[in-house]
Amino acid sequence: MAGKTQFWTDERKSALALATSDEQMTTLFPNKSIANLRNRRSIFRKQLGLTPAKVKITVDNLEKRQKLLEILKKGPARDKDLSEALGVSTAGVWDLADALQRSGYVIRIEDNVLHFMGQQKTSRRTIVPSFHPKHRIIKIAVVSDTRIGSRYYQGDLHATVIAKCEAEDVDIMLHAGNVFGGKVTTKYKDDNFCQLAEEQVEEAVAYWPHSSKFRQYLLAGQTDLSFSTGKDAGRDMLTMLVQQASEADSKDEGDLVVAGALKQDFQFRNVRVRLMHPMTDRPIYAKSYRPQSILRSIATSVQQFGSAKREKPDIVIMGGFGVGAALRKRYGIRTFLVPSLQSPTTRQSEHEIAPEIGFAIFTLKFNKDGNLDEVIPEFFNLNPHHTPQDNHLVGVNDLKCDLSEQEQALVAELMSGTFTSEGQLSRRLNVSHKDVRSLLERISACGLSPQTVAGSTNIILNRAHRDSYKALPLSIFDGITLKAAFASDTHLCSKWERLPALREAYCIMDNEDVVGPYHAGDFGDGAGFTGYRGHRDDVEPAGITDQQKKMVEEYPRRKKIDSLTGKPEMTRVIMGNHDAWALTASGYHVLHALEELRPDIKFVGGPEETSGIVDEYGFNIRLYHPAGGGSYADSFKLQRGLEDELNYESNILDEHLNDIADKASSFDVFAVGHYHFFTAMFTMGVAAMMLPSFKGKDRFHKEHWLTPDIGFVIAELTKDAQGNLIRFAPRFFDLSHIK
Repeated sequence: MAGKTQFWTDERKSALALATSDEQMTTLFPNKSIANLRNRRSIFRKQLGLTPAKVKITVDNLEKRQKLLEILKKGPARDKDLSEALGVSTAGVWDLADALQRSGYVIRIEDNVLHFMGQQKTSRRTIVPSFHPKHRIIKIAVVSDTRIGSRYYQGDLHATVIAKCEAEDVDIMLHAGNVFGGKVTTKYKDDNFCQLAEEQVEEAVAYWPHSSKFRQYLLAGQTDLSFSTGKDAGRDMLTMLVQQASEADSKDEGDLVVAGALKQDFQFRNVRVRLMHPMTDRPIYAKSYRPQSILRSIATSVQQFGSAKREKPDIVIMGGFGVGAALRKRYGIRTFLVPSLQSPTTRQSEHEIAPEIGFAIFTLKFNKDGNLDEVIPEFFNLNPHHTPQDNHLVGVNDLKCDLSEQEQALVAELMSGTFTSEGQLSRRLNVSHKDVRSLLERISACGLSPQTVAGSTNIILNRAHRDSYKALPLSIFDGITLKAAFASDTHLCSKWERLPALREAYCIMDNEDVVGPYHAGDFGDGAGFTGYRGHRDDVEPAGITDQQKKMVEEYPRRKKIDSLTGKPEMTRVIMGNHDAWALTASGYHVLHALEELRPDIKFVGGPEETSGIVDEYGFNIRLYHPAGGGSYADSFKLQRGLEDELNYESNILDEHLNDIADKASSFDVFAVGHYHFFTAMFTMGVAAMMLPSFKGKDRFHKEHWLTPDIGFVIAELTKDAQGNLIRFAPRFFDLSHIK
C-alpha cells in the first residue's frame, strides 16, 4: 500500500510562514481552520528561523521582486528609474534582478537598462547557483576526468586542486565529467581496482576532497553513465555519491551537487555557461576539430529553432580533451578546453592519447552595468607531480621513515610492475644478495611489505590501500611570474591596416604594466614593387623610403620603463614573409633599418629571420612566422609547429612524459604569427599561441573566406623552482570595434 502523501511540503511551509494576515492564510489554505493555521505558522517560523523582522524583510523583497517583474514586462527601464519606483538603491535593483533570474526569468542589463527577455524554456534545467557575488568578479574552477576507482586517478593532485582553489577564493567548482572509472570490458579490467559501481562510489565517499568554501557541481561523463544501461540499468553513480557523502557527513546538504549528464547550462548573472563532456577517446589529432564541429551544431540549432536562441551559451567549457586551451571565438561563443586529472588509461595509450594533467580557473569580470566585461582563463600544469598509476596504494611518500638512495632504487624496481627475483635485484642494484635482503628488511620496517611469490623466487611488493590522499604543499605553485604582451601582423602601410586599434593596444599595455610586446612578424605590409601581383594597389605609401618614414613616425611607443635597461620598454620583433619581400628583391632589411631609427624597436630574429628566441626575465620565448595557408582545425598548425620545434612525433605516449618535460624546458612560450587569429594551448609544458593581427579583411581574406581577429594577447606565465612552466593565463583583447 502506498504511503500517505505529506501535505506540509517545504513550499507550503514557507508560504504559510510568510503569510502576514489571517486573510492571506485562509486564501492559501481554505480547508484549514484559522486556529490550526496560526499554530502551524508559529511552528514553521521557528523551524525556518524567521523572526517577525525577517518575515517583514522577506515579504517586502518578494513584493518588490514582483513589482520589478511587472514593470519590466511593460518595457525596458533604467536602473535609476527602477531605484526610485521600488525604493531601493541601484545595487538593490540588481539584487532583485538576480533573484528573478534564479527564479527562471531572463533579465538582460545593457547600459544600465534592464530588459525582460521572458522565462527560460529549456529542455534541460538551467542551474543558477544560489550565491550572489557582492563584487563584479566570479571565479569558476573546472576539473575533468578524475576517474575515481581506476588505477589512473590522481588522488593527491585532486586534493591539491581543492586546496589551491580555496586559497584562490574560487566561488564555485564544476566537474566536467568522467568522475568515476566506470564499467570496463574484460580486456581493460585491470585498469580499475574497483570494478563495481558500488565499490567506486564507496571509494569516492571515503576519499573525496571536500570544500567548506564552495560547492562542487558534478557532470556525468561517459564513464559515469556506463552502469546505467543493460543489467545495471538505473544506477546513477553521481546521485549515489552525493547522497552517501551527505549521510557520511550527517549533513542535509553537502558541497557536492549533481549537475546532469554530458552537458549542462549554468547561469552566472546574464551569462550562460555550458559545461560539456563529448565523447573523446578517439585519436583525432587536432584538438580543436571536434569542438569546432560542436559549436557549428549549436549555431545551426539556434538558426533553425527560434526558441533555442534563449539557450545559446555565451561560454562553452569542454572536458575530456585532455588539454587546457582557449579556442578561437566562433558564432559569438567563447570556447575553452580543460585538462584532465588522470594519467593515460590503457585504452588511451593504445590510441596514443596522452592527456595533460591539471585544472583551470575562469574569472568572469562584470562591468558596473552587470554585463560581462572579460573572461580570463588560467590553466595550471600538474604534469611534473603526477603518479603514472596506483596513486591509491601506499607509496614512498607515505612511509614512516626516509629511504636511502639504494632503498629508493629498490622500491622503484619493485613498483615497476615486472616480476623480479633476488638475483635480478642484486644485478640491477649492483649489490650482493645479502645486501638485497638487508634492504628488503629495511623497507619492511618502514611500512612496505615485500613478499616472495609462492612457488617461485619472484619478489612482489604488497601495497595496502592508503588511509588518505594528501594535498601537496601549495608552494608547488610558487615561482617567478612574467606578464607580457604578444602582437603580430601589424602590416603597416596596408590599406587595411588598423593603426587606431594598434595605438589602443599600446595604451592597454601601459595600463596593464606588461613587458613587450613580442612581435611575431609582418611588421609592415611590404613595398609596393614586391610580393604578389597587384600588391602596389594594396599599400599606401608604396615606396620603401616612404613606408620606412611612416613606420618610424606612426608606429606606437611604450611609455613603460624597462626594469632591466632603465629605458622605455622595447618592441621585440622578428621578420614576417611580407617584411622579407624587400630583402629577397633588393637585399634591403626593413627591420634592421628600422631599429637604427627607432631605439625602442629591437630585431630579435635568428639566422632564419622569420623566427627568433628571446631569453629574458627567466623565460625563454620563441617567436615564429611560418609560411603557407591555414587549416580547418584552428589548432592544427599550432600543434604541428610546436611538435616540430620540440622534435617530436604527434601524440606522445605517457611513458615519454618525462622526456617531454625535459625537452620542453628548452623554451617556455611558442608564439606564432601569420595566421591572423587567436588560439592558445598549454601542452607539453609550453604555452603555445596563435596570434591575432592588426589588419582588416583584405582581398586575400575575402577570396579565401577568412576572417581575421583584430587585437593582441597579454599572457601571465609562472615557472616553479625546477623550471617547469606551471601556469598560463592568456587574455585576448579583441579590438575589432576600433577602425
